[in-house]
Amino acid sequence: MKTTLQGILSGNGIEIFVYGYNTKVIQNGLIPDLPQADQSIISRLRDFAFACPKRKAAYKAMAGNNEMDQLVQCARCMFGNLDNTPDFALDGSVNPEYVECGKRHYCKYVGVGCLPTKQDVQLSKREQTLIPFMHLSNKEIGEKLFISVHTVKSHIRSINKKLKTTRKGQVILMVTEKAKQWK
Repeated sequence: MKTTLQGILSGNGIEIFVYGYNTKVIQNGLIPDLPQADQSIISRLRDFAFACPKRKAAYKAMAGNNEMDQLVQCARCMFGNLDNTPDFALDGSVNPEYVECGKRHYCKYVGVGCLPTKQDVQLSKREQTLIPFMHLSNKEIGEKLFISVHTVKSHIRSINKKLKTTRKGQVILMVTEKAKQWK
């Protein structure tokens, strides 16, 4: 069952959002600024933000050496929208969200410090079916998926363009790295 904002306000999860220059937290009907939030919230955000060394390094590079500034940066980049889904649910799940940012076109931490841009993740369903077979030759992929080698090459060109890669090996590395980041 999807938790709504009303549920979050009554204690069914934690919502983080940006309001003006402030990063706010909603939990149990209270809406403090992030630095004044309950320590359990700070701890869960810290666990998420620093679980991946690349993510931790990205927040340090963006926000400096102060840990709270790094956590605020993480909250802004990963949880900045006020939506109808708790960012930290009662069942322990963490739900980062795509946050639009004016720096996306030149920020070198896109996909590490925040979720990838929408264009990067919009592979067609057919393109997605190729991903598990990228280690095979184009002919073998075609045989497995019952499509022509020409169609395989076309899908791979499209995947490479969307993911900004040039070879199947790079796609495999990218997918593997993304899977590690979000575990």
